[in-house]
Amino acid sequence: MQGNTRVGPTALYTAQAWRAGSFENAEHFDHRLGRLMYTAGDMVQKYLGPVLPTYMKDFHRYLFIRHRAFEERLDATVPDMVIEVAAGLSPRGLTYARRWARTRYLELDLPNMVAAKRKRLQSLRLPPNYHLAETDILARDFIERLPLKPTPDQTLMVITEGLMDYLNMAEKQRAWENIVALMKMAAPDSRYLMECWPRQRVLPASPAGRLGVKGVSMLVGRRVDENLHENRKEAEAALRQAGFATVSRPDLVSPLRDAGLDPHACPFVLFECGV
Repeated sequence: MQGNTRVGPTALYTAQAWRAGSFENAEHFDHRLGRLMYTAGDMVQKYLGPVLPTYMKDFHRYLFIRHRAFEERLDATVPDMVIEVAAGLSPRGLTYARRWARTRYLELDLPNMVAAKRKRLQSLRLPPNYHLAETDILARDFIERLPLKPTPDQTLMVITEGLMDYLNMAEKQRAWENIVALMKMAAPDSRYLMECWPRQRVLPASPAGRLGVKGVSMLVGRRVDENLHENRKEAEAALRQAGFATVSRPDLVSPLRDAGLDPHACPFVLFECGV
């Protein structure tokens, strides 16, 4: 999987979202195009709110909840090693490597994204436990090419925030099989964290909702609507088929309600898996 020949527009967009959400170290990944895209998204939510599906009216706030939910699971487990696949321009790796000196944090992405991130990090003093490397999660030799690998006495957290629903069903299975094999190298209580955007939640009857999904498809050059699982049960079955022995759903209802958001309108489901 070669990916886009330029930095993915969604990476620039979410980088600006993390800055708008006041996430630590997000200021290092500010970009003019990202600011323009994020501002345009705010305007769409403001002026087209009456015709948008409920989740799209508060889309940015749901993004913040998702990002915080991943970090809350990290805080609850404090793993010995974190491997974040398709890390994009997220500030999380830098933040947690600085926060936890004993945790090795490895961020992985396609070559163009890694180059873009290295450029933004070149003026910073990086912690020795922070690592950034090129990878292809779909490659048969994915594990062999990793610069760092977990050992049986290390707890591992693998993260794929914002990635899996850009992959088709066959690609999802291949990626998950690679992650299962990687986790089997680590301690038994290692975990995999991901989110799923079920078709039932993101393709409502609203024409504006369908148009929004088509817009994302145009940005990333992939038919996102064809990559979505129908519902969470179908996604859970696919995860188990790929080799995960346990599949649970961390609580999102409480943080969503605390933020004043409707849990029933949340467009994604969070999964935490073990082997």
